[in-house]
Parts: sequence; C-alpha cells; structure tokens
Amino acid sequence: MALLLLATPALAQHKMNSSTFLSNPESIATDGKYLYIADVGKGGNPTAKDTNGIIWRTDLSGNKAERFAEGLHAPKGAVIAGKILFVTDIDRVKGYDLATGKELYNIDFTAENTSFLNDLAVQDNNTLYVSAMDINKLFRIRLSQQSAIEAVPVTGKLQGLNGLFVDNSSGRLYICTFGSMEKSDGEIGYISLKEPNPAFTRVSGRPGRYDGIALLDGYLLVSDWVAFEKSGEIIKVKLSDGSSAVLNKEKIAGPADFTLDAKGDIIVPAMMTGDILHCASR
Repeated sequence: MALLLLATPALAQHKMNSSTFLSNPESIATDGKYLYIADVGKGGNPTAKDTNGIIWRTDLSGNKAERFAEGLHAPKGAVIAGKILFVTDIDRVKGYDLATGKELYNIDFTAENTSFLNDLAVQDNNTLYVSAMDINKLFRIRLSQQSAIEAVPVTGKLQGLNGLFVDNSSGRLYICTFGSMEKSDGEIGYISLKEPNPAFTRVSGRPGRYDGIALLDGYLLVSDWVAFEKSGEIIKVKLSDGSSAVLNKEKIAGPADFTLDAKGDIIVPAMMTGDILHCASR
C-alpha cells in the first residue's frame, strides 16, 4: 500500500505530571475519573521478577499520585473491563477491583512459555485479548473463576506482537507490532474476530517500532518508538487508504501504550523519561 503523508499539522504536546514519581511508565488506562499508570519500576527491566512494579492512580491531570497496587514485577498493558483494572505482568494477567484495589484475578501464562506479556484489549466484560511479544502469539482470555486461556491462530508473521484494540462494530482486532528490535520493521493491521483462523491484514505500508494503538473516527492512532532514544512519534493512519501523518511536534522518548481522554486526545507515557504527555489527536 502506498505511503502518503496527510496534510495534518504537527501538534505540540505538554507534560502532565508535575512530580517525578514515575520510573518507567509503560501503559495508561482511565475510567473517566482517574488515570491508572502501569510502571515497570526502577531499572526498567521488562522481564525481571523484582517486585518493584507499581500501578499508580492519579487525577485526570496526571498528578496527586497514589499507589493503587504494589509488588508487581514489570506491569505493562493496562485496560479496564467493567469495574476491574487488568494489567499484564511478565507471565500473568492480574485484575484489580477499581473501588478497593483488591486483586481479583491472577491468570497464569507460565505454561505458554512467555515472559513478555504486553498489551491487553477488551472485547466485552468477559473477554480479553493479550499479546505475548516474545513468542509472537495472541491469546484470548475467557474470564471466570477459573479463567480459560485460548491461543488465537493468526495467519501471518506478527514479529514483536504488541498493541491491541478491539472494534466491536467491525468485528476487528487492530494490531501493531514492534518488529524485530534490530530495525524499524513493525507493522500495523488487523484480524477479523469473526474468523476461526484469521489472517493479518496490513492497513499501512509505513514501518516502525510500534507500541500503543487506538481507533478514533476512521483513523488509527499509533505510537512509534522509532529508535531507543528521544525520537518517538504518534502517528495517525487513515483506514480508507493507509495514508499517515505525525501528530507530535516534539519527539518523545519511548512513547508506549497510551489512552484517550474524554475529548479523544492522547495521554501517552514517555517510558524512557518517566513523563506523561498530552497530545491532541485532531
């Protein structure tokens, strides 16, 4: 698919958190009242079982931080299903009651030989999807007292499987991949959730080191690390033709798994600097 840059102006972003409580924030979720920030912890090791991972809860401005959950290892993807916050934590998916902070779920993936569960996406209050970045596999979780884990067979190479977003209106699971680490060769596309053996379909020919993904008004919003330095971008991809534009004016150091606020603007963690940034999406 041809790459055509849209005539969308680059927009400035601003830092939200005024304090330095964050170490290596990887993901953000919101219930409209608070932000929940998954922080890998000091050292930033994404696979170390070091118990220094934290889930922070802040106000919607990214301040007034409190420790919502502690003792995790390297929490990454964060989503809210119903009244439960779910996060990935190396080889487990954990769920916390939003009202009390009590751990309600601790779903064990060790049998899948993964140590890098990454993003989560919600299909409904009983169904989640999770990416295992190190083994390039996609899983479905059926939530119950004894939650079931199902591998989703996808046709196509999903190297560095990362960001996920479910669009129930189209029956699609949008996916972005980080690629092979050695170069920017990640992809953006989708699979059909209506198919038992879905094929990965690209929506853009633009390569990158992609992390977070969301759908808004016929566009995919995707974060791209670009490189392991302050060079990251938030891009906007038009679904109808795959054309893309960069939204942020200033480069970001490690733009990871973001969320959208009530206006549809982007709240993205800069993982390498410990900042939370606001970026307009339109």
